[in-house]
Amino acid sequence: MDRNRFTRRDWMLGAGSSLAVLTLPFAKTFHLPDQSQSPVQQESEEVMADRARRMKWWHDARFGMFIHFGLYSMLGGVWKGREFSGNYSEQIQSDAHIPSAEYAALASRFDPSQWNPDAVVELAEDAGMRFIVLTSKHHDGFSMFRTGVSTFNAVDASPYKRDIVKGLADACARRQMPFGVYYSTIDWHFGDPPDERNDNPISAAHEEFNVAQLRELMSGYGPISEIWFDMGHPTKLQSKHFADTVHTLQPECLISGRVWNNQGDFMEMGDDQIPDYILDEPWESPASIYPETWGYRAWLKRTNLEKKIEEHILRLVAVVSRGGNYILNIGPRGDGSVVEFEAGVLHGTGAWLSRNGEAIYGTQPQPFRKLDFGYATVKNDHLFLFVERPPANGQLKLPGFQNHIRKAYILGDPVHRLLQYDDTPDQKTITASATTGGEFLPVVVAEFEVKAHRNL
Repeated sequence: MDRNRFTRRDWMLGAGSSLAVLTLPFAKTFHLPDQSQSPVQQESEEVMADRARRMKWWHDARFGMFIHFGLYSMLGGVWKGREFSGNYSEQIQSDAHIPSAEYAALASRFDPSQWNPDAVVELAEDAGMRFIVLTSKHHDGFSMFRTGVSTFNAVDASPYKRDIVKGLADACARRQMPFGVYYSTIDWHFGDPPDERNDNPISAAHEEFNVAQLRELMSGYGPISEIWFDMGHPTKLQSKHFADTVHTLQPECLISGRVWNNQGDFMEMGDDQIPDYILDEPWESPASIYPETWGYRAWLKRTNLEKKIEEHILRLVAVVSRGGNYILNIGPRGDGSVVEFEAGVLHGTGAWLSRNGEAIYGTQPQPFRKLDFGYATVKNDHLFLFVERPPANGQLKLPGFQNHIRKAYILGDPVHRLLQYDDTPDQKTITASATTGGEFLPVVVAEFEVKAHRNL
């Protein structure tokens, strides 16, 4: 895998603001697949403006649901009595070296009677999530939708006999939830040899197979908000073929960077990775509730719900404060039911967001290199301060902040108490010691005066 170094950037808020302008340090090196997924290339202003328009809802959404669901969910990470942990459980066919015929035979028992698309969408809403992405086909090649190019799908090969992608797409449409699909460009059932790197080149025949399925997904399921490509080693022309197929049928659909070769609209971090800095480009951090797996793992020990809720709230805030989106995964059981612990995590994040969502949705990244007490976001004339580590003296220091503070308070405080602050030119602090002790990760709001933009 090649190393891709992200660019240095001079970050500032948009025109109309004179918040602190900070030059970020050179980015750390990320180990990404050996083809660039950066959407930034030499493009016309018209193309760049159109991408920005298409992506506005996505930037504002900030938090979404990922769902890994398929044949592998039936196994729960176990094959013939043995627990496999060498890889994610959705890749157990590769991990356990299951013969293709034996794995394909699982489809005859796939009957997720507990799968409830409307309940899944309601769970996402309760969690404060603003979009959903479902695995339409993972590396094992089992399509969760009716496809005319393979009988290895949920409609033709299983007793369930229903199009799972269609069911969730319709449920999302009923509740006006943006719906997207994950699509693996490698396919073990098609004939790609299982490889722990999942970096298979794509033959001409497989390219046409993928394009046929992309046409189906982009034609029969209503508006698709995004397509989350994954893995494979396409050529530049193949990546363009995939992206053009999507945009020809669904011009508004966003494409993830894992289509490779600069053909995506946004960049994906590595699994469960969060950069330490703000990136120049639109990006997303994909995460699972437990990093050991994305597909259901029956024998995973799920303990300390409160700590897990706090972990993912912090991860969400860290991502958004650096300008990214956070897509958090659940892995339903083989019968389609959502793991109760995972639902509990989502309900917990939703409870926190019901009080503090204003500081997440539609915000810009923080105008600070680092804050000793936590994180920040900005929206219009509001600076949101996430207090993870309250200072002993209660003083929240705002290094380099140049705008005058008008008032400060705790977001969602029912009694609307105002906080004291110091607004001298060489020091801006907010005193929050008396009001941040009860809630996990309280949010302090500083409303400030907006000045005319100027370069510093």
